[in-house]
Amino acid sequence: MVPSGQQNANLAEIELDLVLSALADANRRKMIRALRSGVLTVEALREPLGISTWGTMKHIQILEDCGLVKTEKLGRSRYCQLHPDRLSTVIRWIDDIQSFWTGNLERLISLVEEVDDSI
Repeated sequence: MVPSGQQNANLAEIELDLVLSALADANRRKMIRALRSGVLTVEALREPLGISTWGTMKHIQILEDCGLVKTEKLGRSRYCQLHPDRLSTVIRWIDDIQSFWTGNLERLISLVEEVDDSI
């Protein structure tokens, strides 16, 4: 049995992997940027990319699977909306990495200054 803390960490890693994988594609990043202005139809997202509706839907499905986008079908159109709260996992990961490197660089600078002062 996996302890609940470890299970939560594993879920966070899976969530991070899904979001980073979704953001790895340039067309999906363009869709995310476009959706910052509000709700858009699939067609409105497809047109500037110059890709097929089928290709657009595959990209949207990936964004939806990781929780970055929600879609809703109204009449004959499918509408997409950005849900940026999922990015918080990525932001926390980047903050953690940044604090690690910042701390290590500060220690390195201190060591270099100590060596420099002793010379």
